[in-house]
Amino acid sequence: MNLIKNIQSQNKAFAFIIESLDLKTTMGRHYMLNFKYLRRSSEIQNELDLVDLFYQAFQNEAQKEIIERVLIKLDHVMDIRGSVKRLSASMVLDDVELFEIKRFSLLINEINAFVESLNLNYPSMPCLQKAVDVLDPDKQRIATFYIYSSYDSELAKYRKLAKETEDSEQKERYNQQALEIEDKVRIRICEQLMDHKEALNSCLDEVATLDFVLAKALLAFRLNFKKPIIKKGQTSYKGLFNPYVKEILEKEDKNFQEIDIELFQKPCLLTGVNMGGKTVLLKTLGLAQYLFQFGFFVPAEKAEISPVDFIFISSGDHQSELTGLSSYAAEMLVINDIVKAAKSNKRILAIIDELARTTNPVEGQAIVNAALEIFTENHVMALLSTHYGGLKFSGRRLKIKGLSFESLKDKTLDIKRIQDVMDYSVVEDDGQENVHQAIEIASLLGVDKDLLYRADKFLKDN
Repeated sequence: MNLIKNIQSQNKAFAFIIESLDLKTTMGRHYMLNFKYLRRSSEIQNELDLVDLFYQAFQNEAQKEIIERVLIKLDHVMDIRGSVKRLSASMVLDDVELFEIKRFSLLINEINAFVESLNLNYPSMPCLQKAVDVLDPDKQRIATFYIYSSYDSELAKYRKLAKETEDSEQKERYNQQALEIEDKVRIRICEQLMDHKEALNSCLDEVATLDFVLAKALLAFRLNFKKPIIKKGQTSYKGLFNPYVKEILEKEDKNFQEIDIELFQKPCLLTGVNMGGKTVLLKTLGLAQYLFQFGFFVPAEKAEISPVDFIFISSGDHQSELTGLSSYAAEMLVINDIVKAAKSNKRILAIIDELARTTNPVEGQAIVNAALEIFTENHVMALLSTHYGGLKFSGRRLKIKGLSFESLKDKTLDIKRIQDVMDYSVVEDDGQENVHQAIEIASLLGVDKDLLYRADKFLKDN
């Protein structure tokens, strides 16, 4: 089963987003980690709509101020699942546990009042006022608890006698009688609270949901994510960006170039020189799809996304130290999973970076051709980057534009400036090879001219 905690441990970009969530409660974090991958459009839409309620409210200063109060209250909500579980098992709670339930109930009522004042049509949590009344007979409405004298007239009497007498032995007897009555009062309080155990359990679940939804909305507001539109069979992004890379670049006073791209129910080849941003693009597409499937807003100016049953990402070094598999063998097992899912008519998104790059070029080309053929036959939404030429693929091809020579006024380049003069736009591939640009980049970096001359000669000879 795909849960957020499983994807978080496998995907660094997704882990960055999860770690950026400002969750306030233990219950909210537990709920988030065990949140299931959503496959049905209706489930995704419901989750997105809940997030959108608060996302829109963040745009309004008055509502934003109320939400900030809600967040402060959530920050004080304790995890009382253990106490409620003991209560549900008909166990007598001690004063600390009764205090926790009282404090929790008071906070839930305050949070409910704040959320209702937003007029967002967000589902209210059960009212715990009756539970508060059981634990607050003096109606002080403060987060403290002890066995109040007002619970029992006999208790009040013995406490008064113990306070007034100066005889130490008599005082001890009165205190002992008071303690015995306190034990009976606790039993009576717990019996009364039993009527509210379902409401308490429901509030524990719903406060976790509220915490997670608010964290999603706050994240989207802070990182400028947008609500995606659900679209069947086609995915498109306008202004797609990678939040992790963008944050790093901003610290260096640089800008992340946003990308526009469309994917359909068929495979697509992506080419471009090294350092051209192909890997970042592929990882960003995978991140956005995962966020969407878990009901998050996505890092784009506008997005229309098709739900899929499975997301497959084959990127980087697949070598497994645990199994002893080589990079190639581990990669082939991932590709095998993709092919099996494709042939079983599952809706999948396959993102593959440099398929079969670790084997010899002849067999590598053959494997890429075979994969593209199967993906085409089974209408797989796939984006596959490659440096292999001579592929027998007549389908859609895209490329990263690459180095913008017009921006190189002095026709020199150093490693720190490459990002500044690279155009990461995705365009339809016009069939022209990009390999000459790789040699040109090496030349601008000052690489040995004899080496580059010989490389260029080999290129022309072939």
